Amino acid sequence: MSETHNEEIQVLASSGNIFADLGRHDAEEAFARVQLAQQIAEIIERKGLSQKEAAELIGVI
Repeated sequence: MSETHNEEIQVLASSGNIFADLGRHDAEEAFARVQLAQQIAEIIERKGLSQKEAAELIGVI
């Protein structure tokens, strides 16, 4: 027989910054790094670059 659980789950609205929501002291900086990484990844994908090509383009290798 199936058991029914009636537990309430508290749901809180996000501030828009997961790091702030988690109470990190460097929340703004961490969020900015994630946004920058996302933008870089989108550009690499849009240009159809491989990891090696992207690394060469920015002078990593």
